[in-house]
Amino acid sequence: MMKGLVIWKDGHASLEEMKKPEISEYQALVRVTAGALCGTDKEIIYDVLKGFHNYPTVLGHEGVGRVEAVGSKVKNFAVGDKIVLPFLDDGEDFYSTWGAFAEYAVIGDAEAMMEDGHTVGDGVLTEGNLAQKKIPQEFDDVEAAMIVTYREVYSTMKRLGFRKGKSLVIYGAGPVGLVFITLAKYMGLSPIISVDHTEKKLESARTCGADYTLNFDQCNVMEEVLKILPDKADMILDAAGIPSLINQNLKLVKNFGDVCVYGETAKSEHLINWEEAPFCFNLRFAQWPSKAEEASVHDEIIELMKQGVLKGSNYISDVFDFKDSVEAIEYFKAKKNKGKIAIRF
Repeated sequence: MMKGLVIWKDGHASLEEMKKPEISEYQALVRVTAGALCGTDKEIIYDVLKGFHNYPTVLGHEGVGRVEAVGSKVKNFAVGDKIVLPFLDDGEDFYSTWGAFAEYAVIGDAEAMMEDGHTVGDGVLTEGNLAQKKIPQEFDDVEAAMIVTYREVYSTMKRLGFRKGKSLVIYGAGPVGLVFITLAKYMGLSPIISVDHTEKKLESARTCGADYTLNFDQCNVMEEVLKILPDKADMILDAAGIPSLINQNLKLVKNFGDVCVYGETAKSEHLINWEEAPFCFNLRFAQWPSKAEEASVHDEIIELMKQGVLKGSNYISDVFDFKDSVEAIEYFKAKKNKGKIAIRF
């Protein structure tokens, strides 16, 4: 048996006993050592995640752990390997989304499956298996929990067309927004303007590479952006999940520019007014990560961590022990955290 962090239909959390997962011939059993909470987890807590309403559920998808046992057909993982993105399947008593906040979870050997002719969706190989990867032993487990966010953000930036020399306005300087800023600076976007209403977050944005910061409680953002970018912005990204920003940003984007929305939004509809927008623009939503795309950037993310470009301490503000994870959920719900909340097992 093991314990897992369970979210119930009414939003309360508890640590519950459950069966330790069994592994198939292509899977490895992982003892989870750390994890991190994200915005998707909050939507699950409040039962507002589009397409998911199955409770009680074991929470967590940003997990790190060590392999403890391998199936007979596993070729690319060994006992002792440190890995990222372990998952749980639905159990007898609890569903899973995606279950990384449990003492044990599993990973699948995608390469071995594909060598044997399996394809994504055939009932053996899943897309999630593609992004279950080994990570360096020397990485701190808690900081390594950020790898999932790093990969999701970086692969999305590539999909949205972030490129060197483009100007960027980004709303939201929470942990995800800060990772966007860090990677935008690395990719050579310039200038980068960070917009938020919390001075501590804007200070973090400057640390992560923002060229300008604007506090929307203290200034007219549209006026200030146009002072910095009189020809308007190439790219504008809402990493705060506020659909009403779309119309404001359509007034600030260049002709043929991109207005982007990242992640799930609190509301799924908004009346768009493009009267003051340029004649040609792209409105792009990136609401869900692709695990195949994440896998494609994994090695580069690992190198950026080794180089110190991506530092977990820039994004993680609070660390709780697993035994205190119910307290961590209450802290998360109360919005007391400035950055990511991590859980150490």
